[in-house]
Amino acid sequence: MPFLYEGNFIKKKTNTWKVTQWGGPHSCLNMSITQDHDKLDSDLIATCVLGMIKEDPSLKISLIQERINGIFNYNISYRKAWKAKQKAITIEYGDWDESYVVLPSWLKHMQNHSPGSYYQICDDDFVVGNTVSREHRQFHRVFWTFGQCKEAFKYCKPVIQVDGTFMYGKYRGTLLIATTQDGNSHVLPLAFAVVEGETLTTWS
Repeated sequence: MPFLYEGNFIKKKTNTWKVTQWGGPHSCLNMSITQDHDKLDSDLIATCVLGMIKEDPSLKISLIQERINGIFNYNISYRKAWKAKQKAITIEYGDWDESYVVLPSWLKHMQNHSPGSYYQICDDDFVVGNTVSREHRQFHRVFWTFGQCKEAFKYCKPVIQVDGTFMYGKYRGTLLIATTQDGNSHVLPLAFAVVEGETLTTWS
């Protein structure tokens, strides 16, 4: 018995018909729920993946999406998973802005309780519109070293190695680390710096 479809067809040499477009209602059943859900917001997702973020802060967004799909059988969007990750990081490690605000007091505390430690923070003018703010300063770079590391360097090889790694998060930058080796080729960190990138100026 012939079947009538409202759509586009392609007739092949095999005397069979192929439906390429169907304009009527779909009657097939989808056994899994693929759409997102309004109640499944980024706050709820953040609590579900908090343990994963605590174990690996650089967790991929795709793994968060896979985790939520396994729990709720819903496929969440990339953006919602990304927002949930940022909220989970804030819950576990604190807010990005707050972390930069407490940085000077943390370094001061380190210097007071670790004799021989040293730090230096470089900041710039904070401009709002066309006016320089007198109440705020903008973070530029920071350098610090622990007194114990300086003391241990006396018993290490007279060699200093410097390397950098990119920082990932709300504020980008580069973490520079100066290291040395002891007589058994064990690595000892000497100094640290957070800068805007690896340039001749930042290296110095």
